[in-house]
Amino acid sequence: MAKKEKLITLGKFGSTYGYKGWIRVNSFTEEPTNIFSYANWFVNINNTLTPVKVESWKVHANHLVCKLDCLDSLEEAKAFNNLFVYVKGEDLPELDGEYYWKDLMGCKVFTPAGYELGTVTQIMETGANDVLVLQAPLTDAYNRKDRMVPFIDKYLVEVDINNKKIVIEWDPEF
Repeated sequence: MAKKEKLITLGKFGSTYGYKGWIRVNSFTEEPTNIFSYANWFVNINNTLTPVKVESWKVHANHLVCKLDCLDSLEEAKAFNNLFVYVKGEDLPELDGEYYWKDLMGCKVFTPAGYELGTVTQIMETGANDVLVLQAPLTDAYNRKDRMVPFIDKYLVEVDINNKKIVIEWDPEF
């Protein structure tokens, strides 16, 4: 059985749909329907990670709905309301020149001159670009608690996921 620490949250179940065990799915993937390209889903039921399989899915009234192999009634589907959908990290496709948010979390961010701006604690999607939220180190001369830095090619110098290091052209006073 997969451990929760090695799982990636891909979505969350919403309300039931109909009375035959269908349920709404709120997808966290960039293209919402991509959640269904992952074959091996897990849900946390009573503190036990349980595998579930999607039997069928469709778009209905701007919502994604699916039928899971373990749900056959309205009552069974209600038990899944607000449960998260997880997949194993190893099931994520390899990216070329892009990064999963999970890989950026915890990276230390530096200027090209070596000044530590902080550690990535959160990433926000703004529509125009992603923004790294950095918790400043205790040694920050500018006494900042958090910084927000755009994660775009214009400022990006280097991303070294293996060493959890990002170099960004950014003014430490900002």
